[in-house]
Amino acid sequence: MDVIDKQLGIANEQTLIELSNKGIYKRALKESKNMTLSAEKIHECYIVKLDGETCTIKSPLDESQCSCISRGMCRHIITAILLLKAQLPQYDGEDITPEVITSEPEQAEIELSDQPEINLLSQDTQKKIKGCAEQCIKIMSGIFTRGLVRAEESDPDNFELAAVSCHALRMAEAERQMRELGSRLKDCVSRRASFSPQVFTHKMFEYADSMNKLIKADITEEMLGTFRREYT
Repeated sequence: MDVIDKQLGIANEQTLIELSNKGIYKRALKESKNMTLSAEKIHECYIVKLDGETCTIKSPLDESQCSCISRGMCRHIITAILLLKAQLPQYDGEDITPEVITSEPEQAEIELSDQPEINLLSQDTQKKIKGCAEQCIKIMSGIFTRGLVRAEESDPDNFELAAVSCHALRMAEAERQMRELGSRLKDCVSRRASFSPQVFTHKMFEYADSMNKLIKADITEEMLGTFRREYT
């Protein structure tokens, strides 16, 4: 039995809830009962098509991906795993290390019929976002260290480059913040009367705190903000 098949074999209800959340799992379980599996195995992963989306189920399971707009472990991935499990023979108990942590003692739970999806990003994506946030703070710290009177013409460009990095990681709110600081700093370097040192300093502290929260927290899709899809 391949590694991916073993991973699917040992994945149980607790495993899938830990990968996503109880709301996503229950919705996926309900939908999977009325679906027919359409899958292709390529090397060590399965390509599953459902609801017009394409899921790539990998080992470990938390590295699986979906073509939908969700950045986390979505219902399509959990549904695909459930469909694959139903078609595979029962796991025979060979030694394999599961990718999820040991479950904690059971506690009384209140059933929530419409629990919202919490789209926690993968560890690799979170690592990249935290690194980008640290770089943004480094740029801001450089301005604090040298002072506005020593700001150079190239400094606004550093904020623009940071904004581009944020955009690549879909950090919508962080991109907006870096572009705003770059624009304000350009006013400072150009000695424009519209520049306010007090407002700029306030924004720097506010946005540095925002970046620091990304560094310290488990990052979800919602924490990154959203890009505008329509423009007038």
